[in-house]
Amino acid sequence: MQIVLLTIIWLALMGGDHVLATAQMPDYLIYEDKKYPLFSNPLEDYYQAGRQPRPPFQAWHTANYRGYVATWEIKDDTLYLKDIRAKIGGRMVGLDYLFPDNPGRLAATWFRGVLRIPLGEVLRRVHQGYATVYEQELKITIQDGKVVRKDIINNRSRSGPEQ
Repeated sequence: MQIVLLTIIWLALMGGDHVLATAQMPDYLIYEDKKYPLFSNPLEDYYQAGRQPRPPFQAWHTANYRGYVATWEIKDDTLYLKDIRAKIGGRMVGLDYLFPDNPGRLAATWFRGVLRIPLGEVLRRVHQGYATVYEQELKITIQDGKVVRKDIINNRSRSGPEQ
């Protein structure tokens, strides 16, 4: 038992904080009729804005500390929350449970930020958050739920990932 404990301590000290870190399950974005992993979590902004208290989401896996996976959609330059799978009170719930007044989808008018969509092959795998670097990254800037800008970043021509 002491050997196992000493090994874990040694790995943590020698490897830094990434040794015990886990890449997280992404949300998803349906954009131009294709489903992409999303390296952003717009729903967190909803709760941080104080619109309502954050539900007591429960992690159901070490790759899902936030306790949910949401599916978003951009239609007519508007960002919508289309679906969500969340664990609360030991059971899985959906959009109708969290937002009963908005069946089907919810316009994300609270969101102001950048959606990050990885594209292409993995250039560097990082097992922490959303730090894995892909060939390209589509960045969609959203203001009050509306698309205001789109940029494609070519990571093959960059010295490293954006900080």
